[in-house]
Order: sequence, then structure tokens, then C-alpha cells
Amino acid sequence: MARVLGTILGFCALTLCSAGQSSHVPDQPRALVSNLYAEVVAKHPLGIPDGVDRQTFDPYLSKSLLHRLDMYRACTADWQHKNHDPNVKPPVGLFDNDVFTGGGDQSAPSMFQVLGSQPEKDGMVAVLVKLGTETPPDKPFVWTVKVLVIREDGHYRASDIVYLNEQWSARNTRLSEYLSRGCSGSHWNGQ
Repeated sequence: MARVLGTILGFCALTLCSAGQSSHVPDQPRALVSNLYAEVVAKHPLGIPDGVDRQTFDPYLSKSLLHRLDMYRACTADWQHKNHDPNVKPPVGLFDNDVFTGGGDQSAPSMFQVLGSQPEKDGMVAVLVKLGTETPPDKPFVWTVKVLVIREDGHYRASDIVYLNEQWSARNTRLSEYLSRGCSGSHWNGQ
């Protein structure tokens, strides 16, 4: 079903995109993003990737994004240190979201398609990715993200993700914005 629906919609379903994929991180923006999203569709990481997922995704990410993710992890740990009730979820909220695709219905895509890329004014390359789910089959849910890619130490890496027209927001937002909400560096600031 995924193969047929993906072909009809012009998407890459998991079976179409990741088959034969090597663990090598490509050095072209579109190829980098295509391999990254093949992993996202295969693994559906929720929250900040950790453990094996972190080993999978870290090679695709820039040093600055990795640093922001580490600060967010530390901020969350600071909140947990200050709030001892294990039944209360931290208000710093990417836990139920896929940082690469969005939250809610956007956290478990089954298909993706790299739409294209264009240079940005700041030297980054913006790569548009259309994502989708197969459910319901008669009306798939489709959305788009923009992955900002930079050249770092001679290699391309994803530096930020822009969630375009989020279902819960009237404007585009960035992963980097979410990673700083409620945090001052590695400390929870309560806002």
C-alpha cells in the first residue's frame, strides 16, 4: 500500500527511499536531507534523539544544532531536578514531537519527498521536504518543512528546521525557537 500510494502522490515511501541506503552521510544538501528523512520515516524519533537514535541522527546535524540539542537536554534535566514529581511532564515541550517533522499528526510521517533546494541570503541552503501519512488512505495528511543546511568543516549539515504553516500556529516556526523556550542555556527559567 505504501509503495502504491507513495507512487501516486510522488512521495518516497520508506521502501522506496531507504532501500540500499548506506550509512555514509552525503555531501550535497538535497542528498543529505533525503538520507536524513529516510531515517526519520524509518525510526519516527519522538523528542530529542537519544541513545541509538542520537548515533543515527548526529552525523546529519551541524555543531550549532547539536549544541542547542545538548542545551535543551540539560535544561530539561534542570527542570526535572527542580520538580521531583515523576507524574508531571516538563513544560519545555518537544517530548511528543518529532523534531524533524513537527508535532501532533506531523510526528509520524510514512512518506517524504525532497521538493527542491535554493540558496539563502546567509549562505545556507534551504531544502524543502514534503511529508505525508497514509491514514486515512482516501485523504492522506500532507505538510512541508524547510531544512536549513550549512557547510561546516567541508561538509553539509542540517542546521535548523522550519515548520511551515504549522497546524497549531499562525506562523512558521523553527526548531531553534522550540529549543530555547523556557530555557536560559542549560537552565530552566520558568517562562
